Amino acid sequence: MHSDLIRRTLLGLAGAALVLALPSGCDAPVVLSNAVPRVTWVAVVPVGATTARITVWLSDAEGDSVDLAVAWLGSTGAATAIVEKAGSYGTIGLPTRDGLYDPNGQAHQILWDTSDVTGTVRLVMTPDDRPDEAKKGTGDTVETPAFDLGTGLPEPAPVEVVP
Repeated sequence: MHSDLIRRTLLGLAGAALVLALPSGCDAPVVLSNAVPRVTWVAVVPVGATTARITVWLSDAEGDSVDLAVAWLGSTGAATAIVEKAGSYGTIGLPTRDGLYDPNGQAHQILWDTSDVTGTVRLVMTPDDRPDEAKKGTGDTVETPAFDLGTGLPEPAPVEVVP
């Protein structure tokens, strides 16, 4: 019994010495990687002869603001940046904090001037939270299913990552 007490005391002292010999958590630098933003869903609804409303859901694990590059692809496959109409939310500094705990992200609306767009098209989008030059901030470029501007994509459609 006496030897058991001595053994436990020595083990306790050895453990305390080991803990004291380890560097403290305050001295070790903590480096966190940036989680890149992503586009989760897209809907496109025509709202006039030359206007479509794009609703895009953006998600960012840190709730950072996101810039969004948006282009359309026609039958030639050439990417053309969309032209926004007045009253659009824009594509720079879109907040994501309200959708932080929603797997779909936060919805944003963009008013698209479609006066120079014809036929069946697809949208291509690249989100970027631009944390700084040392960390990657650009998410995957994604593409919507093909749609006709007269019909649009009235129901939110999942996007595919562009290889």
